Amino acid sequence: MASRTSSVLQLIFYLSVVCGLLLFFDFINTKDIIGVSTYNKAVNISSRLLSLYEKQEKERQRSLTQLTNFSFIYSYNEDQLPEQSAFGTNFSNPEWPRSICTDADVNRCGEKFKNVDTRYRVSEKYNTISCIIQKNMSTMLQAIMCFLFDEDKFLASGRSLNMEAHEGRFCLNKNEFSTLKYMTKKFNVTMDILKTWKYLLIIRDPVDKFLSGFVDKCVRKTRTETYCNNCQSNLTCFVLTEYDRIMNSSYGRVSHTFEDKHFFPQNWHCHFESELERYQLIRYSNNPLHKESFIDNLVTALKDSNVPESSLAYIKEQLVGGRTYHVTADSEARAFYEKRLMSSPFLLEYVFRMYYWDYRLFGFELPIINQE
Repeated sequence: MASRTSSVLQLIFYLSVVCGLLLFFDFINTKDIIGVSTYNKAVNISSRLLSLYEKQEKERQRSLTQLTNFSFIYSYNEDQLPEQSAFGTNFSNPEWPRSICTDADVNRCGEKFKNVDTRYRVSEKYNTISCIIQKNMSTMLQAIMCFLFDEDKFLASGRSLNMEAHEGRFCLNKNEFSTLKYMTKKFNVTMDILKTWKYLLIIRDPVDKFLSGFVDKCVRKTRTETYCNNCQSNLTCFVLTEYDRIMNSSYGRVSHTFEDKHFFPQNWHCHFESELERYQLIRYSNNPLHKESFIDNLVTALKDSNVPESSLAYIKEQLVGGRTYHVTADSEARAFYEKRLMSSPFLLEYVFRMYYWDYRLFGFELPIINQE
């Protein structure tokens, strides 16, 4: 099964490279029109891109090995999961998730509107601002906003949305901001004008986002012995320690780690306390049944910003045609951890408490849990 999955992903990768090269060679054919200096520059960029793509392919192959290494995964998840709530919640009531974080119990849940990390990506050409949140299709949205920053240069460089990664990205420091104030200086516009632009935000079901982040950062791409709160790939340990970190950050001040930026609540990003009402919210899910509606909603939002049909067609083609190289949604590891989390009310309660305000603010419903 693992070898078959590897072969399929290799095929997808090589097809993506071929498509990128076809775009590049089409650009080479126009060198007489655009000039020799531009042509030579494109050749050099393409060489660096190929090196980057080779690195991505090596990372993909390593990921496949890690995500199918079940002796490794099992060894980190042999702990017995408790059956009783750590908070005194009655799990026999199927609607228990909807009874938590009320009245005084709210103090045992993550607070709302803590500004931890804000990453704006901007297209001045279409007066559109997007704030990206890690694990909310952030790599693809970042690539789309880069493409819309300058479509011609993006394509002429031999880039494609599916192959664009955070490392080595085309728009590094070009359309990237942490505050709106910096944006006004860059584009020489007033804050009042900036408020009239379109604001886009991709949101994701908190449990889906958490699982995606855990498999990506704590299983697929392990780094040091202290990664993921010293828990490595143990789900129970990480849920409990990240809950503690969220609570400490809610009612105190702590330094934030690499993991925190990926696992802290979505409403702790993007200056939402003052800016949430500006955003058009677009829901993303790794469920294939929801993919078409997500793409349609995103393309429609961009169309409202007067993005031309040719650019919209390219974006839709890239969205339909594949995913970025670090996606874990279809992996066996994701299936294992999802089953382990969803079958444990003990762990689920911690996750619901961590992201309670994401459920409330973004309109996600806390589920009914039927115990079999």
